[in-house]
Amino acid sequence: GGGFLLGAIGPGPSSLYTAAGRRAAKLAETTADVVKESRRSGDDLVAAARLEYPKKAGKFEEHHLTPKYLGGDPKGPTVRIDAAYHQKITNAFRDLHAYGQAKPSPTQLRKILKTVNDLFPLAPSHGGR
Repeated sequence: GGGFLLGAIGPGPSSLYTAAGRRAAKLAETTADVVKESRRSGDDLVAAARLEYPKKAGKFEEHHLTPKYLGGDPKGPTVRIDAAYHQKITNAFRDLHAYGQAKPSPTQLRKILKTVNDLFPLAPSHGGR
């Protein structure tokens, strides 16, 4: 559900004047756009990502199921996916938990992973030839 994301915004408009409040507001706006996008089929999501990142279109990358910067094992499981779609997934992770922050708690990590996986599902059609 949306409770995790909505709870990040804070209790009132004054939170929008803090750096965290501004990030949360940006995340909420970005997430609303992504949720609209995620209602389309997986193929549509990949096609949209390829239009947004044309230099990555037609290429593939290995996606760590738990990103290394969030505490994932560098040798942990990966899935081969479209590089442009991978960029969208990476951006979603960064929006939820920016690089350079302390590693999330196990509970926070589960919420981050679920949110990104719900927005950008990993289907077999996204990788391979």
